[in-house]
Amino acid sequence: MVWDPVAELTDERGHDAAAGVREFQAYLAGGLAADLRAYLFRLEEGRDPEAGERLPELGEGG
Repeated sequence: MVWDPVAELTDERGHDAAAGVREFQAYLAGGLAADLRAYLFRLEEGRDPEAGERLPELGEGG
């Protein structure tokens, strides 16, 4: 059986915590990459990207 931290947050006090965990998981799956790409642009260019500017790709690591 795989441990599921969200499943453990099911008591009356934990409903808001479980929703927060699910929201954070969604951010990690989607929005984090865009934020990291914008941050990398800022580091490379010394300014925030403007709308429509091409952002750097993220590497696969390794």
